[in-house]
Amino acid sequence: MLSTVLNATDCTKRWTICPLIASTYVTDIHIFESITEIPVLQWKSIVPADCFFMSYDYLHNLETSETNRLEMKLRYATFVKGNKTVAAAVFQIVHINGSQNFRVREIVAPQGQTLSVTQHAKNWAAKRVNNLHFTMLLCGNAYITGEHGFVYNKTELSNTEAFDLLDNAIRQIMDTEAQANRPIHAVLVKDFEPQHLQSARRLACCSFNEVVAQPNMVLPHANRWANFDDYLSTLSAKYRTRAKSVFKKAKVLERRVLSVEEISEQQNEIYRLYRQVCEHSEVSIAYCTPQYFAEQKQKMPNEFQLIGYYLQDTLVGFISLFNTPTYLEAHFVGYEYELNKQYAIYNNILYDIVRTGIENKSPKINFGRTATEIKSTVGAEPIWQNSFMRHRTWWFNKILGRLVDTLRPDDWIQRHPFKEEV
Repeated sequence: MLSTVLNATDCTKRWTICPLIASTYVTDIHIFESITEIPVLQWKSIVPADCFFMSYDYLHNLETSETNRLEMKLRYATFVKGNKTVAAAVFQIVHINGSQNFRVREIVAPQGQTLSVTQHAKNWAAKRVNNLHFTMLLCGNAYITGEHGFVYNKTELSNTEAFDLLDNAIRQIMDTEAQANRPIHAVLVKDFEPQHLQSARRLACCSFNEVVAQPNMVLPHANRWANFDDYLSTLSAKYRTRAKSVFKKAKVLERRVLSVEEISEQQNEIYRLYRQVCEHSEVSIAYCTPQYFAEQKQKMPNEFQLIGYYLQDTLVGFISLFNTPTYLEAHFVGYEYELNKQYAIYNNILYDIVRTGIENKSPKINFGRTATEIKSTVGAEPIWQNSFMRHRTWWFNKILGRLVDTLRPDDWIQRHPFKEEV
């Protein structure tokens, strides 16, 4: 365990920009460096069974593989009232290195035209973001879109109590890291779904800025279809014709569900395709390692799947997936950009995600962020998941909200491929 127990009634000012909120909650906060330091039954007593990416097994697998090779470190918090665990949190410490993680593209004026004041402001913000270098404490999962960082017992804790305690845990971790000469410069509490957002806005009282990112694209009720042909039959004529055209372009591609041995043999090529896609994304909080895919398949053979797409025995694309008890999670993807238009690789990947979700009888499919409009062409709908960010430098934290606000995602068109909404 990283530090001694902090009783939440011990209210001292820890951070100059945000004094610790006075509290009367008699709840002990315990911080750990490893999930193995927490009794399995204690963790499971507070983390619901359907929270796959906060499950003990998943976190143990991630901790014993990726973090041994990355600078990313995991931290855990349990919140105990009396003898009862009433909340739990998962943190990752990641290093942000400017344009390696942020690739916000500057706006270029068409020939003969000039940029507007708003466009100049966006370019100014883009330059600042692309040049940022700092260490960040993230509550959640840098690899997965969604609310995978904090759970609490709503019978035992009010929303206000819960988020005040979360902020106290954040401060304790920051103090410990600072004492070890590993200062943390910023905090991100990520991806609150609409039904939890109002409660999470308590973090604004702790100087957090609300951050709006691209939505998570979700196909609800994927188990409504008996098979993929049933799904295709519900598409309107326009989108059914479009799907057939996409399939025709990929007719020469071979689709293979890869074994752990096959993934290991091709891990360098898989990783190259993955990084190629990352380089086209505006934000990548953290990168996985080449060994990641094979290890996930080895450690979670039933939950993790990787589908490869081959052109004359050459891997030209892949999609990785997590099949959780409550949804199918589309994970890391990679493909050859130069071949994508000719063979519609990415479009076929999207349809295969739908196909896999239907075959697995998944209640819903999470497609993740980015490429929102094209994901909507297969039926995905936007779920906005806002995050909260705070920087330790008071003046930078003051402008952080405005800085991020200038980089809000551009408008896009939500497509409606079905004959009727079901």
